[in-house]
Amino acid sequence: MDFLTERKNWMESAIVVSKVQNTPLKGGISTLTVVVLYLMLEKDIGKKSAKELIKEAIKGFEIIPLTPEIIQEAFNHKLDDFEDAVQFITAKVANCEAIITRDNDFQVVSDEIRIYRPEEYLDEYGRGC
Repeated sequence: MDFLTERKNWMESAIVVSKVQNTPLKGGISTLTVVVLYLMLEKDIGKKSAKELIKEAIKGFEIIPLTPEIIQEAFNHKLDDFEDAVQFITAKVANCEAIITRDNDFQVVSDEIRIYRPEEYLDEYGRGC
C-alpha cells in the first residue's frame, strides 16, 4: 500500500517489492490486499488505471487465497483490527517467515511471526536487487 499510494517513506516499500520481483526472494500477498488496494486506488485514478497499476505491482508475488477458515479464525483472533487479523492468519496459513508492514498493531503477534518495517527488513537483508 505504501508503494502504490506513495505514503511517507514509500521508497523502502518499493525496494522490497523490487526485491521480490527481481531476485529469488519469495513474497506473498493476501487476496484481501489486492482487493483493498483496488478500492483505495480506483477512487483516485480510475478503475482501469487501478487495475493496471496493481497488476504490475503484484507481478512475482504469490497471491495467497482467502478461505472461510481464515475468516473464521480472524473473527476470534487477539488482533483488534479484523483486516489485520485476516492478513496475519493468511500469512501463517501460507507459512510466511515474516510480515513486512508499517502497521504497529502487528507487534502484538511478533512472538508468532517476525514483523518488519520495510526499512528494518532492508537493513537486515540488504537493499540491493
